[in-house]
Amino acid sequence: MASTGSTAWTKYFKGQDVSTVMKKDSDAFDGDGKTRLNFKVKANEKVVVFDSDSYQEKAVIKRLSDNKICRVTFNNIQKPGRETSVNLKPQAFGIGDTKYNIEDYVDLVLNNIEDRTNLSPETKNYLQSLVLYFAGFENLQFTQKAYNDASSLPLRDIKKDFGEILGPIAVIKKQILTELKIPKGNTTKIYMPARPNEPLMDYGIIVGNETYVISAKSGTTTNVVKPQDIINLLKKDATKHRKYQRTEQYKILESLSENGIVDGAIIAASKLPGGPSPEAAADVKKRLKTGSYKDDKYDIGLMGSFINSNDYLKKQSKPTLNQIMYECEKMIAAKSKNGLDFTPMFKDAVSNQVIYVKFDISASTPDFEVVMNDDFSTRKVTLRTKNGYTRRSDRMGIQV
Repeated sequence: MASTGSTAWTKYFKGQDVSTVMKKDSDAFDGDGKTRLNFKVKANEKVVVFDSDSYQEKAVIKRLSDNKICRVTFNNIQKPGRETSVNLKPQAFGIGDTKYNIEDYVDLVLNNIEDRTNLSPETKNYLQSLVLYFAGFENLQFTQKAYNDASSLPLRDIKKDFGEILGPIAVIKKQILTELKIPKGNTTKIYMPARPNEPLMDYGIIVGNETYVISAKSGTTTNVVKPQDIINLLKKDATKHRKYQRTEQYKILESLSENGIVDGAIIAASKLPGGPSPEAAADVKKRLKTGSYKDDKYDIGLMGSFINSNDYLKKQSKPTLNQIMYECEKMIAAKSKNGLDFTPMFKDAVSNQVIYVKFDISASTPDFEVVMNDDFSTRKVTLRTKNGYTRRSDRMGIQV
């Protein structure tokens, strides 16, 4: 059955402006969605559906034929297609394990965009317009026009992957790291490792003997920093490491990093009030060391008190180990939001070592946001799980 309403919005439209067409004729409404306007938006008309904070029965769209903005019934909008085989990662544009000056870097990216055979002409035009804008060769209206003229763009990939390519250009030419006063000329070098040898490095900006480590983010995703990366950063500074290594927060990250996805979460949760007992956690670790994973690889007697205290688990006839793991992760995540603050430790770990640069496109306007060390004083970081009751894909990490 085709998804509609909030399910369709979450799957196809959330977090981006979407170019698509109307599925059927629809009445047009004003900005409040209450007053019917004197025209219809016809089936097959090209429209842009603007991003919103939540699902709305009447979505805000722009007709490309006359640029009129109105609201239409969401279910009358066709779900968008997706450009196939889109790879917008740095390596797909010839960027290698090399130090580039800004002129060579811009030329390399522009030339490789031009030569790509698996990108649509509209996508090529838009990517080039972004490069030219952030390099200072074109104005904002130039890239906005390329955005508005395109009938379809792989926006998620542009934000997530091509934003990483644009970042060094914006750092040098747009001076988005204002506090650091990065020189604009060719004395500043760009380094984008094929396999980062620094935790959290997506690219580096080199000024003399100083390398600024940049971690790239996008407007539709948040970084999840691996526990081991945070521990490694702390270990670079003996004073910081001593400060945190006996804390509950450090021991939780250590448990997550030194064990598997399943037993790591259970061991970490065993350090919290209300979590599994240390004996139950140790039993799971021991059992998972032998043979392949099985959902019944735990001692129901040892785990019984935790199961009986958990509203979800006690309703299952016999909870799976995956379900126990996920409930442990939920407990850890909740504790990180209220009661166990990881922000000071994370702030100290990345201090003077990592700068976060976030790329987003909002209503055709591309922009970067910089998060420096001091910004974490007002931004709380928390632990996040990527798993679920029936899946285990990755370790928990710090959500930035």
